[in-house]
Amino acid sequence: MSTGFRGLYTSAILVCLSLLLTVPIFGQSRLTVLNEDLKAIPGATVQNLNNQSLSTTDETGSVLLNLETAGQFSIGHVGYHEKIVQVLVNEDLTVILSLQTLELDAVEVEGFLGGSNLREQAGAISLIKAGEFNRFNRVSLVNAINTVPGIRFEERAGGSYRVSIRGSSIRSPFGVRNVKVYWNGIPFTEPGGNTFINLLDLANVGNVEVIKGPAGSIYGAGTGGVMKINSTNLSGMANKIVLGSTIGSYGLNKWNASVNSLNDKGSFTFKYASQQSDGYRDHNEFDRKVVELDVALFAEAQRTITASILYSDLFYEIPGGLNPDQLTLNRRQARPGSESQNASVSNELFLIKLGQEHQMSSKLSNTTNIYSSFNQFTNPFNLDFKRDNQQVIGGRTVFNWTLDNVDISLGAEHQNSFFDGKNFGNVAGRSDTIRFADEVHTVANNVFAQGILKIEEGFNISA
Repeated sequence: MSTGFRGLYTSAILVCLSLLLTVPIFGQSRLTVLNEDLKAIPGATVQNLNNQSLSTTDETGSVLLNLETAGQFSIGHVGYHEKIVQVLVNEDLTVILSLQTLELDAVEVEGFLGGSNLREQAGAISLIKAGEFNRFNRVSLVNAINTVPGIRFEERAGGSYRVSIRGSSIRSPFGVRNVKVYWNGIPFTEPGGNTFINLLDLANVGNVEVIKGPAGSIYGAGTGGVMKINSTNLSGMANKIVLGSTIGSYGLNKWNASVNSLNDKGSFTFKYASQQSDGYRDHNEFDRKVVELDVALFAEAQRTITASILYSDLFYEIPGGLNPDQLTLNRRQARPGSESQNASVSNELFLIKLGQEHQMSSKLSNTTNIYSSFNQFTNPFNLDFKRDNQQVIGGRTVFNWTLDNVDISLGAEHQNSFFDGKNFGNVAGRSDTIRFADEVHTVANNVFAQGILKIEEGFNISA
């Protein structure tokens, strides 16, 4: 090879290498945008804050991004809070947007079934979001829920709740009566009608939807209404660890910890909360520990599998009521006999739930949840000593069809419980001779249907 040709050959190689080094190497990342119900948000804007390029999500809520390096992106859509995230090269990332709480007309609730705009619901429905709970102290549900008109939420002793919707519990001195409570899509109310809502800490409450009066009849015979609790605010999911502590008067000591993780394959949430206090009155101690684990798996674009585990250990003392003379003498004293008889409640619950949300087609979807729980309840009182054990198994499924001008929902709910209750005499706070024993097998079935006929814009008929 001649010297001139060799030089030309070498120069060509150097030019090719130079071109290769200057050509950027791109990777492809997938970004999926969902709402708080894990439904796709088509048409969401995805703006690269580095080069200001703009993309929009398709009908599945996804968009493909060609990236040379990692970059920050602004995700937005009308009616949702904007979110800024960092996307890595060749990364699949899921982003959940939350509704703008200031735009009340845009708030979406499940209401009867299916989910729609709050102002389009043919019933008295209220939504209490996380911001409402943060306005008050973090030790009780009472203040936030009492902001809803028509609800009276009372605390007889530390952790002993009484709920009345439109006067439904007017003749009930304590407890939750005639109100059906759901937690993460499953009945938290037992088949016999009892609801131990005091087993839940504020850490287990992300938002509460309240349906007042007969509008809640599709959820069963809760003549007062329905309270639907979701434990986790999905829009707040992120890879983070949160620690919190509250210290107050009368021995109040509360701390909580949570771990959140979110990626393209699913989400993971772990929560722990502990709360103790001595109380304002004598014999008024309170102690509760709660552990919760929530998992959501994005099995495929149209299917989400969920699981929840809840363990709660609650103890509180009951100081009892005072007559006017006792109140005048010492308003902080316990009712005579309450302390010597150890009037108190010990309540332990273990609950596990599995579920799925499946968008079968553009017009048909299904939500199914099954669960099982075990409860141990011990209640020494001034006059007796009660010890109960209960096992519950149940499930709920709902099919939703969306047609041109008609929405149809069909579903069923089943609860099966075995209750073993014993009543003893109370001698100095300990169980004595058995008085009676009950074994009760309760089965509750609920089959329901709903139709919404859309006559014209702003005029619907629900049945």
